[in-house]
Amino acid sequence: MPSSDENTDPQLGDPPSRQISLRGITSSVSTARQHVRRILGTGHPSVDDAALVASELVTNAVLHSRSGQGGTVRLTVSDTGRVVRVEVTDDGSLFSAPYLRDEPCAEGGRGLHIVSALCKQWGAYTTPTGRVIWCELAR
Repeated sequence: MPSSDENTDPQLGDPPSRQISLRGITSSVSTARQHVRRILGTGHPSVDDAALVASELVTNAVLHSRSGQGGTVRLTVSDTGRVVRVEVTDDGSLFSAPYLRDEPCAEGGRGLHIVSALCKQWGAYTTPTGRVIWCELAR
């Protein structure tokens, strides 16, 4: 069962950011999309693109990190008023890091191309317990 938290730092004036923890299984991808739609609302100008990139990033976390081996994935969605930031935190991988595949005939591997096309910027960094993949969409 997903758990959800709202994090706001009123002293810093940070915008509300909402996160959900998901099991590292493929059915969590649809839960991630629903969560983005619930947080941003159906009338938000970036809701469709944000739901799509969240779906792609959660899918990658489940398929390519230790999260998909009984771990968890955390999805955080923030709307600053100028950009929507989507972050996916996974349990990391010993074998790979996120990269854009250059294999046009491959059956898969287009997720980060979609993220790159829709977002103003994206990136990744490691943490002591895993990896965070983030992206920002124009509002």
